[in-house]
Amino acid sequence: MLNQEKLLNHPEIDSICRGGEMYIRRRSVSKFINLCGQNNIAIVGIEGFNLSGEKIIPDMNLIADLSCSKGNIWSDYMQNCNDSTIMFFDQMIAESNLIFSFTLLSEHEWNL
Repeated sequence: MLNQEKLLNHPEIDSICRGGEMYIRRRSVSKFINLCGQNNIAIVGIEGFNLSGEKIIPDMNLIADLSCSKGNIWSDYMQNCNDSTIMFFDQMIAESNLIFSFTLLSEHEWNL
């Protein structure tokens, strides 16, 4: 099982690092969501940005807080969060200049 850091640095994920933050390119988001689910990680937050050359410009229309998803047990909570993430991206045009930062939660962190 991969931890959060290894997920972000996975060789199948097209990502960039700026200012110590890791951003996933839009074309890799589906693979990233699947890897999170396979590794027992919930996506509880999404922040979207436009990449223009070297500039990263926040897009306030591409923000989602999924931390209030329902589920009394971890597996239900994680599945609801990640399903909501899929729905968020299904409603979006796949523009190549979009990059995303994710807030991730492990089962251990959820239980604290």
